[in-house]
Amino acid sequence: MLLHNVHKELTKALHLYDLTLKAWSAQLIKPDGSIGVSSSMVIRCAQGREETEWLRKEIEQLISKAHEDFPDFYAFHEQENGIHS
Repeated sequence: MLLHNVHKELTKALHLYDLTLKAWSAQLIKPDGSIGVSSSMVIRCAQGREETEWLRKEIEQLISKAHEDFPDFYAFHEQENGIHS
C-alpha cells in the first residue's frame, strides 16, 4: 500500500469499526507484551515518518480486515473513484 494512502485508509477503517485512534492504539500489544502505544506514534507510522515494523503490520491488518468486513463500502467507493480491482 502506498504510504500516502495508509493514513487515509487507517482513518476509514477506524471509522467503519466505530473506533477512535486513541482507543485502538491503547489496546495494541507491543512485542514486549506491554499494552498500548500513543496515537501520535500510530499516526507517524501510518504517514511513514516512523519505521516500526510490528505497528505497520497491525495497521495493515486492520485495513485488510476492514476491506473483508465491509466489502460493499469499499466497492462503492472504488466505483465512485473509478478504481477497479
